[in-house]
Formats: sequence, structure tokens, C-alpha cells
Amino acid sequence: MKRAVVIGCSDNYTRYALEALRKFQSVNPDYDGILLGRQFSAESRRLLTGLRCIEIDLREAFPLLDKRPYGTGYPIECFYHFYAYKVLPEYDYIVSIEPDVITQLPLAFEPFPYIAGVTDGNRISEFHPILTDLPLIRTAYPAASVEGDRVRGGLKIYNPTGCESIGLFERIVALYKTSWEIGAPRCGDDSLFVLYQMIYPDTVTALDRRFMVIGEAASYTDVVCFHDVSSSKWWNDVPSPTPTARFFKEQMRAFVSKL
Repeated sequence: MKRAVVIGCSDNYTRYALEALRKFQSVNPDYDGILLGRQFSAESRRLLTGLRCIEIDLREAFPLLDKRPYGTGYPIECFYHFYAYKVLPEYDYIVSIEPDVITQLPLAFEPFPYIAGVTDGNRISEFHPILTDLPLIRTAYPAASVEGDRVRGGLKIYNPTGCESIGLFERIVALYKTSWEIGAPRCGDDSLFVLYQMIYPDTVTALDRRFMVIGEAASYTDVVCFHDVSSSKWWNDVPSPTPTARFFKEQMRAFVSKL
């Protein structure tokens, strides 16, 4: 089975994304590591020894980002994981992570048809950005449901054959553009994917919390990935807010220092 791990990132995050990919590969050596971005500098390309970088311009698919009412700190590359299967159709599965995701254990999952993500009890009905715009969303999508658990950002897995069969990227782009037309723009990939879940729930396979922890964990030993959503990233000196975050930050720093 052929698998890849990808990160979509802007050029200034190349170094962090590179280390996150290497950490993932240290426990998943059978995965090819690939960076997706709009443009990579010569210096970034020099750093990417043993890894591929693919340049794609998706500004036509995701216009108006400079007019977002919030979330302007997130570059267009945050949406690139939705497109990964288009440029990497030769893979059986594509895992998408982010630079602040720290991988500890091998990622083993059962086959699934389209796309999978982690749920941990956070409900769609509790997701504030969606609730705020729900009346507007239902003008375009009357049947959009807020039932069910919300897939969290940081880790998603794509079945390229299945995604192509349902036109996943085309659906995502249509949702993004319609959200602007109705005055309820999805300003980031997490919010956009929650909207996708509301309309196409049957195409999403839920992975349990063991695959990726966000926040505090009762035990670290069986956690596959940790997503540090705080300001205390592994690459800075901001104090970690929780023991779990501190544990994984120290683990990541130890890994990087040995390279």
C-alpha cells in the first residue's frame, strides 16, 4: 500500500513543517513526505532533502481571502490539504497534518472510502462560527444538520480514489464560494470542513480521540498525535499551558536536537 503524509504551508513555515514531517516519518517510515504550497523559496527547497515540495496556486478556488472578517492570519495553504489527492492520485491514502502536530506512534487505521478525521466529543452544535451563521447557511442549505460530533483540525486522512469519485474538492470549493455569496464566509479550513460535514456527513469516517489529542490527556502512552493549538508551539519559548502540551513539546524538541 502506498501512503503519503502532507503538510500545506506558506514558505515561512517550511522549517517547522519539515520537522513535523520528519517526526511523523520517524515512526511511519513507509510514508512519503510532501509539502504543498503556493511558492517555495530556494532556501526552503535546499532544506527539503529527501522530501518533495509541490507548488500549486489555488487562489482561483479560494478567492477573497484578503477580505475575510477574521482568520486573516491563516494563509491560503491552510486549504491545500483538500486538494492533495488531486496532485497525488498514485497514493492509496494521504495523511494531512500541520506543523504543530507532533507524532508519537505509528498511524494504523482501517480502510475507509472517502475521508476520515478525529472526533473527541465536540459537537457541531457547539461550534460557535457555525452557530453564528446558521440562519444564513440554511438559506442555501436548508437540510444542513448540526447533529453529530465535529471533526477536529490538525489531522485528516484522504482516500484519493474515493475523494475523486465524489468530487470532494469541487464540493469544498462550491461550499466556500457559496458561503461568501450568502454573507457567511468560511474563513478557515476547519470551519469550512464543519460545513462540509453538515451537508455530506455520510462521506466522513470518524476516528477516535486516540489518533490525535487536543488539550489534556489522561495518559500519553497510546496517543498517536498531539495537536498543540495553544501559542506554545514546539519551536518557541512560550510556556506550555498543560502537562500534556509540555510533554509533547519536550519530546519534539529532543527529536529536532538529535537531527
